[in-house]
Amino acid sequence: DIPENFANGLQWYKKTYFKKADKKIIADFTPSYFFDKNAPKRIFESLGGKIKFLVIVRNPVDRAYSHYLHSKRDCHETESFDRALKLEFKRLKQYLSQSDYLSYLRHSYIHQGLYSKMLERYLQYFRLENFLFISFEDEFLNDRDVTIKKILDFLELDSTISLNTDIKSNPSSKERSRTLKRIMKK
Repeated sequence: DIPENFANGLQWYKKTYFKKADKKIIADFTPSYFFDKNAPKRIFESLGGKIKFLVIVRNPVDRAYSHYLHSKRDCHETESFDRALKLEFKRLKQYLSQSDYLSYLRHSYIHQGLYSKMLERYLQYFRLENFLFISFEDEFLNDRDVTIKKILDFLELDSTISLNTDIKSNPSSKERSRTLKRIMKK
């Protein structure tokens, strides 16, 4: 999804991120792949039409607020949640004109929850059968074992293996030290 990384080519991507991979299936995940306008075409042209997609959707309001808390925690956001939402359209327009993709991602609180628009872009290149949609709240949080089996079956992997599914979700949080966070950001 990051233009500079994509420009390096598929071989660079494999060498950088998957040089130790020697498995039946290689997975890559980030919410921004589903959001990025160029990703569907790039994926199709680079990897073909048989790619499978696992899309975990979240209540858009909860997703936006969690996204905001992450941006705030990482010192990318200085505004209140209400103000950030009001500024979103103007900010995104500015970031597009400046080709500032990372800021565009960091401040697209509402836009990253417009799932139907994102899916429409993908359906121009891929069949609906290529997708498995999981509800974060209803399936992943409340029925994790069944959901993981569903995912493994979709990916045509052995779903009888025993996995430790007693894991904690990644909650949004405040940084323990704002000063340390700023130093790390630099």
